[in-house]
Amino acid sequence: MRLKSLELRLALWLALAALMGALVYIGVTQWPLPQVLAWMHSELPVHVAKPSRGGAVLICVLVLAPLSWWFAHIVMEPVTRLLRALEGAVASYRDGDFSISIALNRHDELGDLVRVHNQLGQTLREQRQNLAQRELLLDTVVQNTTSPRATCSTKGAASTACTSPISSPIRRKPCARRRKVRKTHFSAWKWMAARKRSICRSVRSACKGVRTDCSCSGA
Repeated sequence: MRLKSLELRLALWLALAALMGALVYIGVTQWPLPQVLAWMHSELPVHVAKPSRGGAVLICVLVLAPLSWWFAHIVMEPVTRLLRALEGAVASYRDGDFSISIALNRHDELGDLVRVHNQLGQTLREQRQNLAQRELLLDTVVQNTTSPRATCSTKGAASTACTSPISSPIRRKPCARRRKVRKTHFSAWKWMAARKRSICRSVRSACKGVRTDCSCSGA
């Protein structure tokens, strides 16, 4: 058990409440209330009977009820504040805002919960940032991809070569060696390679039967 755990604090508060109850009962039945009543009976014209055991218990209840409420407020106040903060943070996460962190310097179970919550928020923020960077990179690649057009130039060559203005690390291969694949199985770069293959087929169809050097060039 840690020295600053919630369990130890609650145990101390309960022990204090029990001690307060015992002291109140002793004060009502043994000292100093009986002595005060005896002095009032002898010195003042006031006669107050000594409380019985049931009356002493009733007096203890009346005294300890507000003290118990005060102890419960002291124990539950930090827990209530933390629950409200967690409720607001969860609502922000539900709305897509991961910038919420809870500042609470405690060294008990509540502090551990706050630290785990802040680590979760940091992880979600990093994942959101990485996703935004990937989306931005993909948008940049798509926007920089121009629509190439096919051109045929007669140079007396018998082979048909395939070129494209798209700047990518994909090796240029003759159109005869390429195969058709589904576009959904490609990443962004492989999708551009599929577009190059389609353009090459169009060039070969346009230049079929002519001894030309057909190439694809961007606008």
